[in-house]
Amino acid sequence: MSALPSPDPSADLDGDPGAVGRPALGGAGAPEADATGPGRPMQFADAPPMGWGVEDVVEPRAPSRRARRPRISRALPVGVVIGLLGTGVLTWGCYDLLASVDVFDVALDGAPLINRVDAVMIVLGPLLLLIAFITAIVALVRSAVRWPAALLVIALLLAPLPLAGAGLVQGTRTFKEETMASANAYAGRVDPQTVDAAFDRLRDRGVSVPGRDKIMEILRSGE
Repeated sequence: MSALPSPDPSADLDGDPGAVGRPALGGAGAPEADATGPGRPMQFADAPPMGWGVEDVVEPRAPSRRARRPRISRALPVGVVIGLLGTGVLTWGCYDLLASVDVFDVALDGAPLINRVDAVMIVLGPLLLLIAFITAIVALVRSAVRWPAALLVIALLLAPLPLAGAGLVQGTRTFKEETMASANAYAGRVDPQTVDAAFDRLRDRGVSVPGRDKIMEILRSGE
C-alpha cells in the first residue's frame, strides 16, 4: 500500500497558501486595532463643537485689527496737554496785548504800541491748537474707545475762540483802568493838547483809546 501524501504546511484548509503560521483574523493571537491611529473613525467626543466650521478647527482665526488697537491711544494725553497749552497761550496773549499798552508812553515817548512777546503768543497759540487738533484726530482713529478723543476734538473746536474773546474783553477793561490811573498821574504834568494830538495819531493807526473824553477832562482839571 502506498503512503498517503503529507499535507502541505504552506496551505490552509481553504486553500490559502501561506496561511499556516499566520494568526487567523479575529483569533486570539490577532493584534488589536490601534485605538488612536489615523484610520479610526471619528467618535462623538472628537467632533468639533456645534457652530464651528472646518476652518475653525484647522486654523484659528487671526485677531481683528480692532482687537489689536489700544483702548486709549497715547496720542490722547499728548493732545490734551498741547491743547491746554495752546489755549492758555492764545488767551493770555489776547489779554496782555491790550492790558500792557500804556497810552501815554506810546503817545508821548514813542513806545511801541504792540508788545512783541504778546504778538508771538497770539501767533503761537493757534499753531499749538492746530497740532493738538491733528493729534486728537490721530487718537480718534487709533483708539478702541473713541469717545474721549471725540470730546477732545469738540473741545478744541469750540473752546479756544470764546476763551480768547474773554481775554480780549478783560484786557480792554484792564487797559481802560490803567489808562485812567495814568491820566490822574499825568494831570498837571503834560499839555492836554499834546496828549489829544497824540490820541489822534493813535486813532489814525487804528487804536481807539477808551474813555478819551474822560481822560482829557482829567488832564484839563490839573491845569
